[in-house]
Amino acid sequence: MGYGKFYGGKQGLDCYLKIMEGNDLVFRRNPKDNNLARRIAEEALTMCPDVPMAYLLMAYVHSNDYWFDSTGSQLDSVEKAIELVQKALALDDTLPRPIVSWLSLYPKKRV
Repeated sequence: MGYGKFYGGKQGLDCYLKIMEGNDLVFRRNPKDNNLARRIAEEALTMCPDVPMAYLLMAYVHSNDYWFDSTGSQLDSVEKAIELVQKALALDDTLPRPIVSWLSLYPKKRV
């Protein structure tokens, strides 16, 4: 069934659109858009606590924080990102994006 199973009804559509808006910003890979993506990810997590992609969006924000070194602790950024990816996997461990994200983040714990 893939990701569509999480986006049923009007609430599901709103969640999907919010997450897509955040994805657009986070993948621009600059600090300004990453901070906008953080706000949108927070909204998505509030609106859609059962949607793994909301947690993955916030994990991407923290991963960007690692690369930009914008939080003062790269290790904290990686640990938060890994925690969020693990929450996404706890909701559905069959989805490929969270698994790939986790695999790419874990080696960075040795910052």
